[in-house]
Amino acid sequence: MRARLILGVFVAVLANASLSMAIPGNWWFVCHQKGNGEYSLLVVGHGAMVGHFGHGDQVEEAGDAPSDRFCPGF
Repeated sequence: MRARLILGVFVAVLANASLSMAIPGNWWFVCHQKGNGEYSLLVVGHGAMVGHFGHGDQVEEAGDAPSDRFCPGF
């Protein structure tokens, strides 16, 4: 739980620095607007969504296409 909190803060800081930031190892932080108008901060790697931070830490389906846009609240 502590590691998840630290990672979440790290991700939020990086999201504020850039709309979509590539980091070593083919991983990206991107912002995705869900159909209900909410925004989620996602961690994407190797063409597949592997993590999701924000809005209850729910895991998004791999088929959802993330989009690069500003993420309100991060």
